[in-house]
Amino acid sequence: MNVDALVALYASGKYESIAKISGDLSAGERSHERAFRVAGLSFVRLGRYAEARQHIETAMAMCPRTSTVRSWLPKDVLQSFQAHAPEFAWTTYQLAAVALENRDVAAVNSLGWALADDEAVPGEIRSAAVELICEACRRQLSREAAGAEIERTLDRAATSVRAPAAALFRGLLAYGKGDIADAEAAFATVGADVATGLCDRIPAAQGAATFRARLRDPSAAHQRYFDARTQQAMVRLVDIGTDDRFVILCAADGHDVALHAQTLIASALHRCGDTVVHVHTINPTPASAAALDGIRHQVPWARISSSVEAVNIGMPQPYGAMARFLVAPLVLGAYKLPVMPIQIDTVVAGSPRAALRQLAGADIAINTNLQDRLEYPWTAFGAAPAYFAPFAAAFEHLAEMGKCFWDSDGLSSGQSWRWIDRNALAYATAVMRGRRARIGELGHSGIDRMTETALPGERKQDFIGRMSARYPLADLRNRRAPT
Repeated sequence: MNVDALVALYASGKYESIAKISGDLSAGERSHERAFRVAGLSFVRLGRYAEARQHIETAMAMCPRTSTVRSWLPKDVLQSFQAHAPEFAWTTYQLAAVALENRDVAAVNSLGWALADDEAVPGEIRSAAVELICEACRRQLSREAAGAEIERTLDRAATSVRAPAAALFRGLLAYGKGDIADAEAAFATVGADVATGLCDRIPAAQGAATFRARLRDPSAAHQRYFDARTQQAMVRLVDIGTDDRFVILCAADGHDVALHAQTLIASALHRCGDTVVHVHTINPTPASAAALDGIRHQVPWARISSSVEAVNIGMPQPYGAMARFLVAPLVLGAYKLPVMPIQIDTVVAGSPRAALRQLAGADIAINTNLQDRLEYPWTAFGAAPAYFAPFAAAFEHLAEMGKCFWDSDGLSSGQSWRWIDRNALAYATAVMRGRRARIGELGHSGIDRMTETALPGERKQDFIGRMSARYPLADLRNRRAPT
């Protein structure tokens, strides 16, 4: 059975077609769990609830940890299913997940505790229900109220919640109280877990794998950082003038530079006029070089600076996320202007020129979450954009970020390294505050709204097409001022 073909049929709404071939599914192959699950969802859509339950239960038996994968079925469809099978825990859990997305804390608590307190419910669902209750508290209640409620929840559900999930929220509480050592120990438990599917249910939990409160081996991390710096090389410098106030910096591998550079650079030139845009390419390709040369040819006045590096490490995702911060010292040193690192798969939605006045005198400026609620350390900081002035403290801050990144021997282990850039930013900011660095808040200047990303669920190509229409490169040939 081709599972991808089955998923494509489901996405197209061809539920009857799936129902007709569902009899060909074999429960002997664990890899077919997803096929049984998709078939079960199709039967739910068709209102054939007995067959739906049979297929979903088969999938749960084949791979219990996927019992709590979100179905994304509408609330009314789930309620109809529950009315026909009120004792089926899977449906109750799905309704609790919907309630979480709808910010209905009362419903999350009611449905979640009904599952967590029922010993007949499968363990995976009982534990995940407790996670939903804790996450609802974190998202919706004030810092103090959320902390107290999560404490009570974990104590009450001690026999229901799995150890990694309990550690995630215990670590969150410890971090909120300033007990950094306890937080790091708890998050290490979460980061080491690959069996429970916790990060699939709470994507933000993936940040636990990269959380650092302090470096384990500062001298080795320092050496790795500077060894990596020697691989970076500036290949094209541009002239700067007395009116220049900043440099926009992005970094990515050759594939992503070829794919995204035109959209990002065009938006920067439309919004900021004749500003310097620096593109750092990891493992450049003929296509990435051609993309940059093509932009320079179409817009001869554009000042597109560039650098490259060749890396041979088995960690493309985390390195790509960190690269703009790892190369920022090179760009700062080359231009002696403030550098603003942004992600390459974004566009520049507004010029920071006017807002920069509010950052005068700052060494570094970042966007921190100012809401009065519990935040995971890795969600408390926005990593794009950021601001680094050509002062000693900014170079120190970037070096601390680099050391945080290199303070690991497991970067190529296959572990999730999502949120590494934000965790490194959080670590370096804590270090630099102890050194009396002048740290500004981007949210107070408006620069935090400088970039725009794809809409939730929007495909990469659709975002590129939409932004290309908004910021056409061809319109820039004969002008330099932003519209």
